[in-house]
Amino acid sequence: MVYKGNKKDLTNPNSFREITVCAQLGKIKEMVLCDLTLPVLRPLKAKSQLGFTAGLFIKAANIMVTEKRAIALVENVVVLHQFLDATQAFDRSLHPVILRELYNSRISDDKWRYFYEMHKNSKKVVKWKGELSEMFSEDIGVRQGGICAPNEYLTYVNPNLKTLESLAGLDTMAGHPTSILCVADDEPPSTSSTSPRLAISDMQVLLLAVETHGTSFHISYGVPKCKLLVSARPSKKKQTLEIVQNEPESLTFFNKPVALVEDNYIH
Repeated sequence: MVYKGNKKDLTNPNSFREITVCAQLGKIKEMVLCDLTLPVLRPLKAKSQLGFTAGLFIKAANIMVTEKRAIALVENVVVLHQFLDATQAFDRSLHPVILRELYNSRISDDKWRYFYEMHKNSKKVVKWKGELSEMFSEDIGVRQGGICAPNEYLTYVNPNLKTLESLAGLDTMAGHPTSILCVADDEPPSTSSTSPRLAISDMQVLLLAVETHGTSFHISYGVPKCKLLVSARPSKKKQTLEIVQNEPESLTFFNKPVALVEDNYIH
């Protein structure tokens, strides 16, 4: 277990991140499995997923967001970024859903069987300050630290990202989508329009899609932490903020009004 820091409560289990240390033989088997399934699974990866990809990194997403905000000023449009905070996304991934999506990916039966056996009756212990807990069942989640974990998690979230891509369209920058910029479990959708109301309406459509997927795939979100960032020239930005603040029903997430980012961006 690794402490997340940021002055989080030491008595709260959610303040710690689980890192799985796998047996060496298991790691070798997983490495072989990943190499064998890569030609099938890699092409299925959503285009908007920047995480788990060699040569891409979080700063690339930051640059794209910053550039898109600048475009909002140049072209006099409203650009919205909705930051989503999935709660323990890796730890709550459902094994039956992962196995279903792997099956639908059409990997061969023997390779699917390995994924199945890897999670069947699996057990683990927790090590903390040199002490080991009693062994307990691992019935949910992907193993952070496991070789196959990225492929399993990508398979788990791909349906949501591809739905958002189809709804939002694929604005691109340097060959990469900017309407959805996902880095691992962070997936801020973006909308843009000359009309503040239309930009908000488009964002609501995307949030409803996230809600539907989250409910179906057992993904929960820390709604108070899911905040909206507004980029526009002063007059349109004011209009947008007034709509969101004065008409809370215009933009909701799981039936709660969307909160706003404290925007210190210098125009």
